[in-house]
Amino acid sequence: MQRETSSFALGFQAAKGSAAANYVRGIFTSHRHLATYDVMRVEGEHRGLHQRPSAHQSTAQRTGVIVPWSVSFALRPYLIGQALLMAGYKCVTTENAPEAGAYTHTFTEADVDEIGYGSMLEYLGEGADRYGVRSVDGKANNLRINASRDGITVDVGGFALTPGDAVGSETETAEVDVLLNPATGSFTLTSSDITAMGTPRTHEWTQDNPLDDSEQQLHSLYRASLAENGRTRSGSMGGLVFAEDVFRELAYAGGSSPVIAVPEAQLSWSFESPGVFVGTTKYSLTWTYANCEVALSPFDVSGDGRLLHDVTYTVRDSVSGSPSTVVLINDLASYAGS
Repeated sequence: MQRETSSFALGFQAAKGSAAANYVRGIFTSHRHLATYDVMRVEGEHRGLHQRPSAHQSTAQRTGVIVPWSVSFALRPYLIGQALLMAGYKCVTTENAPEAGAYTHTFTEADVDEIGYGSMLEYLGEGADRYGVRSVDGKANNLRINASRDGITVDVGGFALTPGDAVGSETETAEVDVLLNPATGSFTLTSSDITAMGTPRTHEWTQDNPLDDSEQQLHSLYRASLAENGRTRSGSMGGLVFAEDVFRELAYAGGSSPVIAVPEAQLSWSFESPGVFVGTTKYSLTWTYANCEVALSPFDVSGDGRLLHDVTYTVRDSVSGSPSTVVLINDLASYAGS
């Protein structure tokens, strides 16, 4: 069985308990998808079968099942939308925008009662030995994106409630082989506190969504749900050029001594494909955090060359709208659950 022949796809569900019918089959560098079991073992019992000092002598039984899953992939125009839905976003799609043949998908963070589930579809093996497995009712508990001049990578993973075989009638849409390029797009910082930071050389941002993977009722082998336990959003921007005005803004609010208030900013950045896919429209992704608390990272002054530094940020959700908004433009007609 060759790794290169495997496939993995994500699909968003219309409702909990109903497996997705339509999937995006990604182009992955790695994926993991395997049911794991809780096992009941009683040890330290005395059976009198032999005279060996063995702790485990009785037959074990499985008492629960859950499916941890994770994937890594380079940022392309289709699959990232499914990953966002799995990570607690909702989507509104505008057809023929910005022009005919293009679709603008606007992702915002869903309220608790709007958060949905997704399905995973994996195929392994070759020829007559090829087989498919499917997991239903999945969510992501982490989403991390890392951008540098080497490329833009995405890591996302979580849990699913119900494993089983693929039905075989699922529809898969193949990811397009077009990378979003880190040399394209733009970076915008909007703030009355920070004016001199510049554009980072590297940028990593993470959304953690801890899930309760232990909610299992008696009289069932399966977990009941994957309840959210406090979402956080944060990031780190590296390779920024250090200067006095940067230091004063981030450390002293522009003054000459420490202050209580934390510097804040709205951050927005975008990446595009090198070429168009219809008319004059390129594949693109624009990510905006509405309110970030920004901090200067400690650094050592050593070695040669220009002094560079990092900045970290934590997103504060104190607005009536979504704390993060992601606009994805591609030629995929819909991310609605199916």
